[in-house]
Amino acid sequence: MSWVSVTRLRIRKLRFFPGFAWNAVRSTLQARQADGNLRTLTIHERGLVFWTITVWKDPEAMRAFRNSGSHKKVMPKLSEWCDEATYVHWEQ
Repeated sequence: MSWVSVTRLRIRKLRFFPGFAWNAVRSTLQARQADGNLRTLTIHERGLVFWTITVWKDPEAMRAFRNSGSHKKVMPKLSEWCDEATYVHWEQ
Protein backbone atom coordinates (compact mmCIF):
# COMPACT_ATOMS: atom_id res chain seq x y z
CA MET A 1 0.00 0.00 0.00
CA SER A 2 1.07 3.59 -0.53
CA TRP A 3 -0.06 6.96 0.80
CA VAL A 4 -1.23 9.64 -1.66
CA SER A 5 -1.33 13.36 -0.87
CA VAL A 6 -2.93 15.91 -3.19
CA THR A 7 -2.93 19.68 -2.65
CA ARG A 8 -4.58 22.49 -4.60
CA LEU A 9 -3.45 26.06 -3.98
CA ARG A 10 -4.67 29.27 -5.56
CA ILE A 11 -2.37 32.27 -5.25
CA ARG A 12 -4.22 35.34 -4.01
CA LYS A 13 -2.42 37.92 -6.16
CA LEU A 14 0.23 37.89 -8.86
CA ARG A 15 2.64 39.77 -6.56
CA PHE A 16 2.86 36.65 -4.36
CA PHE A 17 3.81 34.40 -7.28
CA PRO A 18 7.63 34.91 -7.27
CA GLY A 19 7.96 33.92 -3.61
CA PHE A 20 5.53 31.07 -4.06
CA ALA A 21 7.30 29.76 -7.18
CA TRP A 22 10.75 29.86 -5.58
CA ASN A 23 9.54 27.97 -2.52
CA ALA A 24 7.47 25.52 -4.59
CA VAL A 25 10.59 24.51 -6.52
CA ARG A 26 12.54 24.08 -3.30
CA SER A 27 9.75 22.02 -1.70
CA THR A 28 9.40 19.88 -4.83
CA LEU A 29 13.12 19.11 -4.83
CA GLN A 30 12.92 18.32 -1.12
CA ALA A 31 9.99 15.93 -1.72
CA ARG A 32 11.77 14.13 -4.56
CA GLN A 33 14.79 13.51 -2.33
CA ALA A 34 12.81 12.61 0.81
CA ASP A 35 12.96 9.13 2.26
CA GLY A 36 9.80 7.25 1.38
CA ASN A 37 8.82 9.40 -1.61
CA LEU A 38 7.68 7.26 -4.51
CA ARG A 39 6.46 9.98 -6.90
CA THR A 40 6.11 13.77 -7.03
CA LEU A 41 4.13 15.69 -9.60
CA THR A 42 3.25 19.38 -9.83
CA ILE A 43 0.59 20.79 -12.14
CA HIS A 44 -0.21 24.39 -13.09
CA GLU A 45 -3.84 25.00 -13.85
CA ARG A 46 -5.12 28.10 -15.65
CA GLY A 47 -4.66 31.26 -13.63
CA LEU A 48 -2.75 31.06 -10.40
CA VAL A 49 -3.84 27.54 -9.41
CA PHE A 50 -1.29 24.84 -8.60
CA TRP A 51 -1.64 21.18 -7.72
CA THR A 52 0.81 18.78 -6.13
CA ILE A 53 0.46 15.03 -6.09
CA THR A 54 2.89 13.02 -4.02
CA VAL A 55 2.95 9.31 -3.34
CA TRP A 56 4.67 8.00 -0.22
CA LYS A 57 5.49 4.59 1.17
CA ASP A 58 3.42 5.44 4.27
CA PRO A 59 1.84 8.39 6.13
CA GLU A 60 4.86 8.72 8.40
CA ALA A 61 7.15 9.40 5.43
CA MET A 62 4.79 12.14 4.21
CA ARG A 63 4.63 13.72 7.68
CA ALA A 64 8.42 13.64 8.03
CA PHE A 65 8.69 15.57 4.75
CA ARG A 66 5.87 17.98 5.63
CA ASN A 67 7.38 18.83 9.02
CA SER A 68 10.94 19.54 7.85
CA GLY A 69 13.14 21.57 5.53
CA SER A 70 11.89 24.00 2.90
CA HIS A 71 8.30 22.80 3.16
CA LYS A 72 8.10 23.48 6.89
CA LYS A 73 9.65 26.94 6.46
CA VAL A 74 7.18 28.06 3.78
CA MET A 75 3.97 26.69 5.34
CA PRO A 76 3.36 29.80 7.49
CA LYS A 77 3.11 31.87 4.26
CA LEU A 78 0.15 29.83 3.01
CA SER A 79 -2.58 32.02 4.50
CA GLU A 80 -0.89 35.20 3.23
CA TRP A 81 -0.16 34.00 -0.31
CA CYS A 82 -3.20 31.82 -1.01
CA ASP A 83 -6.91 32.49 -0.93
CA GLU A 84 -7.66 28.77 -1.41
CA ALA A 85 -5.76 25.82 -0.02
CA THR A 86 -7.16 22.31 -0.08
CA TYR A 87 -5.61 18.93 0.52
CA VAL A 88 -6.66 15.31 0.67
CA HIS A 89 -4.85 12.10 1.62
CA TRP A 90 -5.73 8.48 1.07
CA GLU A 91 -4.25 5.01 1.16
CA GLN A 92 -3.87 3.51 -2.29
